[in-house]
Amino acid sequence: EQAALGLALTPGDAVIDPLLTALRDRDSQVREKAAIGLAFRRDPRIIEPLLAAITDEDGQVREKAAIALGASGDVRAIEALKKAASDPDSQVREKAVAGLVLLGMRR
Repeated sequence: EQAALGLALTPGDAVIDPLLTALRDRDSQVREKAAIGLAFRRDPRIIEPLLAAITDEDGQVREKAAIALGASGDVRAIEALKKAASDPDSQVREKAVAGLVLLGMRR
């Protein structure tokens, strides 16, 4: 978990591949930190893994994926964020709406 957080806080594109690997970790806290670390990174490789993460079994991971997708500026995130806006978890719904707003601002 600490390694994922360290990667999340590291600027630059060199950490994208390790973050993408961490996004598939068994530990939900590692996946959560990885999603945070992918937010605001403009790399097309992050979108598909984040689209998968927004349906993660853990609500915290889904929340962070929603924000990261919104921050990505990538229109491929729109449908997933709309769907997440009706997630059973109220925090995920809130972050999905925020992600849609952020996506609109980043475009």
